Amino acid sequence: MSAGGAAAGPCLLARTAAVVAVACAVLHAGTAGGAAALAVGLACLTCAVHLWRRPGPVAWGTHVVLAVGMAAHPFVAAALPATGHVHGGGTSWATAASLLAGAGLLLAAWRWWLRRDLVV
Repeated sequence: MSAGGAAAGPCLLARTAAVVAVACAVLHAGTAGGAAALAVGLACLTCAVHLWRRPGPVAWGTHVVLAVGMAAHPFVAAALPATGHVHGGGTSWATAASLLAGAGLLLAAWRWWLRRDLVV
């Protein structure tokens, strides 16, 4: 292990979580959300880079925060229609977001449960 709790080699869980974060960024790029969608997409890409290169506690914590936000976002937006915030694609967008967020949280929970990453 190196400083910050990162493993010494390529980390399977962190790299898989990074791919999930890139998929989240692509999902946000496909929405017509303007600056907000761009900001969230950039946050997802930043998270992906950190998980890929330095998968320490901060990278994993950021990943969990973004995944929880992504999981809750479609439901919060639907509950607050007065904001005028809607997503194109309706249910399919919410399903994709929920699946990606669930995959990201599952990877983080697995990493937490093992207390280490799977080094390949």
